[in-house]
Amino acid sequence: MFSIQYEKEFDYFIGIDPSWSGRNPTAVVVLREDRETGKLCLYRYVYAKALEEIVEVVSELKRPSVIGVDAPLIVKNLQGHRENELEFLKNYPIKVPLYPVNTERYPKFFPSALYEKLNEIGFSFANNNVYEVYPHATLAAKFFGKLFSYKRGKRKERLRKLEEIERKLSEYIEFCGTSFGCVKEREDFDDALICALTVYLPTKETCLGFGSFSDGILLVPIPTSVQKEQREDIR
Repeated sequence: MFSIQYEKEFDYFIGIDPSWSGRNPTAVVVLREDRETGKLCLYRYVYAKALEEIVEVVSELKRPSVIGVDAPLIVKNLQGHRENELEFLKNYPIKVPLYPVNTERYPKFFPSALYEKLNEIGFSFANNNVYEVYPHATLAAKFFGKLFSYKRGKRKERLRKLEEIERKLSEYIEFCGTSFGCVKEREDFDDALICALTVYLPTKETCLGFGSFSDGILLVPIPTSVQKEQREDIR
């Protein structure tokens, strides 16, 4: 576990909520900071069906960008959790479960193929411009204080929870009219927003990293409750 706060400036903050199988669409959002309002604004949104479409969105951005992906990107372990996941589960102040990803369960894993393509256009853990992120951890750390489940239940309940999440996100993000084909797309869009917000946060505050360049780095915020305790200790 180590601290992350950016030393370089980024113009674009990209959130990707990928299909793990590659059979379903992937939500990709690009956010920019409005210097006048201090909030993030939606620059582009694509519900991509192909790997090439995702990479094209990223490669067309001509200014420095950082990417947050809601998925493991390097998977070497045959079974169980990866090392950075185990480190997160052991040390993160809020208990947020993680689904285990391994080669036995996922012999072909779309996010790993995505990471390889992103490497080709200059994005890697070693370059400090792409991170694995976890929307559940960001929501718990910044807004709810605990796990907030929002993808189960009937359509009405799922929509209510998405509206609650969007109200929370509006502290950082200026929402504009975006239409969706179904509730699942809206969930994926919100997840991608949270991914982009997560990789934006190190411009403003210290965050935590779990893992390594060779095995993948999971970027998560320090929970607000812990930040408050640290400030009180300093006093």
